Amino acid sequence: MSTPLERVPWWITALFGVATAVLGGVLVFRPFTSLSVLIVVVAIGMFLTGASTLAGAPLATPRWPVVAAGAAWIAAGVVVIAWPDMSTRALAVVVGVAMVVGGVLDIVGGLRGSADERIAAVIGGVASVIFGLLALTWPSVTVLVVAIVFGARLVLFGLRLAWSSFRDRNRSEAELEDAAAPPGRLRRFGHVVGATASLLIALVLAGVSSQLNADGPEVDAFYDTPDEVPAEPGVLLRTDDFTRTIPDNARAWRILYTTTIADGVPAVASAIVVEPRAPADGPRPVIALAHGTTGVERPCAPSVVDDPFGAGAFYALDRVIDQGWALVATDYVGLGSEGDHAYLVGEPAGRNVLDSVRAARQLPDLELSDETVVWGHSQGGGAALWTGVLAPSYAPDVGVIGVAALAPASDLVGLLDGLATNPAGTVFASFVLDGFADYYDDVDANDYVAPAARASFD
Repeated sequence: MSTPLERVPWWITALFGVATAVLGGVLVFRPFTSLSVLIVVVAIGMFLTGASTLAGAPLATPRWPVVAAGAAWIAAGVVVIAWPDMSTRALAVVVGVAMVVGGVLDIVGGLRGSADERIAAVIGGVASVIFGLLALTWPSVTVLVVAIVFGARLVLFGLRLAWSSFRDRNRSEAELEDAAAPPGRLRRFGHVVGATASLLIALVLAGVSSQLNADGPEVDAFYDTPDEVPAEPGVLLRTDDFTRTIPDNARAWRILYTTTIADGVPAVASAIVVEPRAPADGPRPVIALAHGTTGVERPCAPSVVDDPFGAGAFYALDRVIDQGWALVATDYVGLGSEGDHAYLVGEPAGRNVLDSVRAARQLPDLELSDETVVWGHSQGGGAALWTGVLAPSYAPDVGVIGVAALAPASDLVGLLDGLATNPAGTVFASFVLDGFADYYDDVDANDYVAPAARASFD
């Protein structure tokens, strides 16, 4: 008995396989597409997978697991396409369940099938189960998971189908009808290789997921806001020795201090303070660092991540130490400390920088000059400019005598227009909109984000 796909010209099934692989490639390489497009692409991929699986059912032994797997894929596609308001999390659940169910049915069919089918079916089934579990459990990057794990499965599935069709293009009708004839050694080997490739990809993704979850930075209790916080900005609340990536010829602390995010609105921020170990002739001149983009959540604070200064694009720490200067590097409110991080909003960033210097001067073992130079790059470049603007009125005591702003994020309209041509532009545009929506009461992100793009924004 031949399958439905074997009764059509080989080139049609080959094109069918290529189309499936291309569809998977779209998912893998365009993971930040809008949710509406993502839903349609995933649904089509499910229908293609289900139809191809059912087409091979007549040759399967036993047949019912294959029929059930094909029906499950088509049913999942129907659920996806019939749920127009599906969230990214719901989409991940549907994709994950479908892949787990399909993988289990592949394993059952393989274990009950012939010896020639068993190895490839079981390996491929295990890979599908791992893919599905990743879609169900990988936190915080749901769109990426759906795109990568399901897209990778479609690519491998489509390529295998296209290759099988091309390989069998010259088989006679009698050979196609002879279902009892066992597949040749090369064919069996090809099935095993394809299934093994799927399993290897699944294991790599599982390893990446485990590594991300195990090695992600953690915000400890040092950054928690005390029960009682003075209303005065620039008050040192808490200190702790800091050693990560600090050179041997320097010593450092992390500090928690008071600041403000707007007129009269108190907040708490954290910072790193570094000074040379070599004795100073007098009070040390101060470099106030406004760091570049590291993220918008609490674990993204430079004082929390593995490479505090590299993460914020400050590579001159050794030169600062060699000059005998002190470095005061704020994390900004909302990075490390509690609160919303107002990404690229200049006034709170400038206040955070100025108050970090005030707080650092209260360290008992450190004597700082009453003159400060502000240094910043990118996000920090814009923050440095705002620090210079605010210093005379907000903190004249900090003594800002100069500002070095490298590649400052100052022209926000031009910056956002340029992000449209940047592959990572949607990420940074989302940071900006989220920051402004958190800071300004009259800014609602939903007024600026199209419904179909809200998944990417989130």
